[in-house]
Amino acid sequence: DVSLLAKDGPFPTSYDNGSCTKQLRKCMKNGMSIVDCPGWNDSDGEDRVHINNLGAFLKGCGGINAIVLVIKVGKFDSNFKSKLKYMSQVFGNGFWRHLIIVLSYIDQGMAELQFNQSNKVAQIQRDIETLSNGCNKKVSVIAIGLDNYTGKLPIFMSSIQTQKYECTTIKSPIDDLRNDRANVFNQENEISSRINALLTKIKSIEREIQKLPV
Repeated sequence: DVSLLAKDGPFPTSYDNGSCTKQLRKCMKNGMSIVDCPGWNDSDGEDRVHINNLGAFLKGCGGINAIVLVIKVGKFDSNFKSKLKYMSQVFGNGFWRHLIIVLSYIDQGMAELQFNQSNKVAQIQRDIETLSNGCNKKVSVIAIGLDNYTGKLPIFMSSIQTQKYECTTIKSPIDDLRNDRANVFNQENEISSRINALLTKIKSIEREIQKLPV
């Protein structure tokens, strides 16, 4: 898509505040299979639904070469880092080895110059190394803008892994809910056992009191 507002590509785009992508969309182009996924902080609060759908797709697709996360420059904050950590917990350590981060809104000129001078790429890579507990692959971070993204395509293509990541063990958010439910159930049983033990003790004391002379 070389249109100015990215309207001619295979996936819909929008400038509204509401989430545009609500379901997985797949496109075959130039021998590549590209999947557009819903983003985080869905306007309808459906993040768990989306991550479950993504997990189901990845588990049955036969493997992927890259996980590409596109974010606006300046959005690599604590909230985004927590989401990266969560995704690694869902998809395993292979997530870090196949991750590519694309930072958008960095046009040629002053924006690109300031970005390069601030050494943001190295900082983000250090942050990811910390998040990934020292993953042995340096994550690719690519800065793009509307007027320079075509020149970044070779860098992007060279960042894609040749070896596929097969997501055979995916931890669904539903697993967390099940574990939480099991923990609550165990806690309730433990509390109930303590209460029953106290009631038994109270009844025993009451019987001993009744035996005392009036």
